[in-house]
Amino acid sequence: MTTRGRMMMNRKIALLAALSILLSLIPLAQRYQLESSHRDVEVMIDGGEVQEIIEFDDEISWDSLQEAGATAAVHPVYSLGNLMELGKISYRSAASLPDQEKSIQESFAASAGETADRGAVFYFPEEIENLINPQVLSAWKDLYGVQTFAWQGGRAVHFPVWNEDLEYLVPGYESRLYDELGETDMRLTARHRYQPDSELDYLLLQEISELDFENIVFSGERVVGYPQETDRTAEALIEGGLNYKFIEPFLAGRDGARQLAAAMPENVIRTHIMDRDEMKQTPIDTTVDRYLRSVRERNVRSLYIRGIPPSAGFAGRGGEQELLTETITSDLQSADFVPGFAEPLSGEGFPSFHLLLTKLTLVITAGFVLISGWLPPERDYLRGKIFGLIPAVCILTAALAAGFISWLLPGLLLRQFTAFLAALIFPSLAGLLLVDIVRGNIGFISGLLPALAITKSGGLLIASVLAGTGFYNQIHLFRGVKISFLMPLVIIFLYFYTGSSSRKAKTEILQELFGRAKKFILTPITWGHILLGGLTAVVLLVYIGRTGNLPYVPVPAWELAIRDALESFLGLRPRFKEFLIGHPFLFLLPFLAAGKAPDYFKLPAVLLAAIGQITIVNSFSHLHTPLMVTIQRTAFGYLLSLPLALLLLVAYFAYTKSRANLSQWMSVDHD
Repeated sequence: MTTRGRMMMNRKIALLAALSILLSLIPLAQRYQLESSHRDVEVMIDGGEVQEIIEFDDEISWDSLQEAGATAAVHPVYSLGNLMELGKISYRSAASLPDQEKSIQESFAASAGETADRGAVFYFPEEIENLINPQVLSAWKDLYGVQTFAWQGGRAVHFPVWNEDLEYLVPGYESRLYDELGETDMRLTARHRYQPDSELDYLLLQEISELDFENIVFSGERVVGYPQETDRTAEALIEGGLNYKFIEPFLAGRDGARQLAAAMPENVIRTHIMDRDEMKQTPIDTTVDRYLRSVRERNVRSLYIRGIPPSAGFAGRGGEQELLTETITSDLQSADFVPGFAEPLSGEGFPSFHLLLTKLTLVITAGFVLISGWLPPERDYLRGKIFGLIPAVCILTAALAAGFISWLLPGLLLRQFTAFLAALIFPSLAGLLLVDIVRGNIGFISGLLPALAITKSGGLLIASVLAGTGFYNQIHLFRGVKISFLMPLVIIFLYFYTGSSSRKAKTEILQELFGRAKKFILTPITWGHILLGGLTAVVLLVYIGRTGNLPYVPVPAWELAIRDALESFLGLRPRFKEFLIGHPFLFLLPFLAAGKAPDYFKLPAVLLAAIGQITIVNSFSHLHTPLMVTIQRTAFGYLLSLPLALLLLVAYFAYTKSRANLSQWMSVDHD
C-alpha cells in the first residue's frame, strides 16, 4: 500500500469510528441514566438460617438486624423433610402404628382405616397446623390418597404409600416465622423448591402471591415449570405481582433459570449469594468486598446474605451476623448506593429495527474497509474508486447484505450477530494500523490515534446494539466470545506478512508460508516439536480458556491477590490482558520500527498489542457491567501499562545494546 493509500485508509477508519460513536450515543445515554437512577440495593437475610441463630442467641433479633441495615428477608421453603430435621413435626411409619399409644390408634382407625406397611404419618402440632394450605392438602389427597385426622390438638397426615421424593412436599407458607417477619418493615421474599407434581407448584405460587411476599427465589436443581411449562410459571409470577430473584448464573447453575428470566425480563432482579461452606473459610471483610463488588461491577441489586455458618456451636454467631449486615450496609452507603428495596433494572434500550439495520450496514462497510487493506499497492486506484469516487456503491452493497441477514435472523439473533461481527472487524482494523506502525509505514501517533478510536468505537457500538434488559441482567449473552478473541489475531498475522506486498509478492509469501507449514507437518516428530506443541497448547488454553461467559480455566491465587490489591488501590481493577499484556507492547511498537527489529520480535509484539485492543472491545460486550465502570477500567488499563511499558523498553534497549556489543566483539580478530 502506498503512502496515499494508507492516508485514505486512516481517514476511512476515523470516519467509521465517528459514525459508530454517533449511532451509539442515544442508547448509551439511556443506559447510563438507567444505571445511575437505580441505586437502591436490597440487603436480604436468609430467614430460616438466621432464625436458628436467633433461637440460641438472645442478643440478636429481627429488629436488631433491621437496625443493622437489613431491608429484606427470605422465608425458607418448609418441606416435610425440613420440618422433620428442625423437629417441628414428628414422623411415624404406618407399619409401627399398632405399637403406638392407644389414642393415635383410635384416631387413625376412625379416620383412615387400616394401615399400610409402606405408609407414613406426620404429626403437625397445634402451633404450626396453620402452615398446611387447605388447597395443597386437598391436592395431596387427590394425588397420593392422603388422609388426615385430629390428634392431641394438632393434625396427623397419613400417606398410604411413602417414598423419599415426597420429603420435598411443601404444606404451605403461612408459618410462625412469616408472622414474625410480617411485624417488621422488611420486604419478604419466598424461597421455593419445585414439587414432585407441578400442580402443587402452582397452588403454592398462588398462596405466595396472596400473602405479603413481593419476590421469589428458587432452590433445587431447576426452576418451577422447566422445561415444558416455563412460560406458565412466568405468567403465574407476573399475575401474582412477584419479582424473580435471578441468582447470578455462575453461582447457581439452576436448570431453566435463564429461560424463566427471559420469559419475564421486566420482573427480574439480579441477585448475589455466597455459599455457606465458603463463608466458613472467608473473613468477614473479604465477604463484604465480594458482595460490594457484585453491586458495583455487575449491576446486582439484591444481596442474599446467608446465616453465619456454625463453627463451634452458636456462641458469637448473632454478633457476627449483625456485624456482617452492618458492614455491608455501611460500605454500600460509602459507595453511593442506598440500602433499601430493590426494583428490576429494566430499560428497553434495544434500538429500533431501522437503527439496528443501519448499524449492521456500518459494520459490514467496516468489513469492506478491512478487505481493502489487502489490496496491493498497484490497486490503490481501485481502492480510491470503491471508497472514494463511488462510496454509495459500497454502502448500498452493505445495506443489501444487512437486509438479507436481517431477513434470515430473528431480532435477538440479529443483534447478537451484529455485535459478533463488530467484535471481529473493529479490533482487526486496529490491528492493521498496529502492523503499519511496527513496519514503519506510518508514524506512531498518526497510526495510534485511529487505532484506539476504532477500538473504542467498536466497543461502544456493540454496547449500543445489545442494550436492553435481557443483557443488563445477563439473561441474554454476547455469543462467540472465544472466536472473537482468536480470529482478529489470525487476520493480523496474515496482514503482517501480506498487507504491504504486491499481488505477486502476496502469492509468493502465502505459498512460502504454506510450504513451511507442510514441511513442518512432514518433518519427523522430535522432543523439540513436542515441547513447542505443548507450550503452544498451554498458551492457547490459557488465552482462550480464560475468556467467555463461563471460563473453564480457573484464576490462580497470585492473580486473585493482585486483583484485590489493584481494587483496593484504584477502586476498580483493569483487565490483565490490557495493562499487563497488550498495552505495554503497544507502546513498544514505534521503537521496534525505529530500531529495525527483526520480524521475530515485531510479530509477537503486534499480536500481544492487539490482544489489548481485542479485550477492550470484549469488555464493552459485558452489558451486566455498568457502562462507566467499563470506561474507567479501560482508562486505568492504559495508565497502569505505562510503567510496565517503560520496563519493557529498558529491557529491549538493553538487549539490543548487548547484541550490538557482541556482534562488534565477534567482528574483531582476536588473534
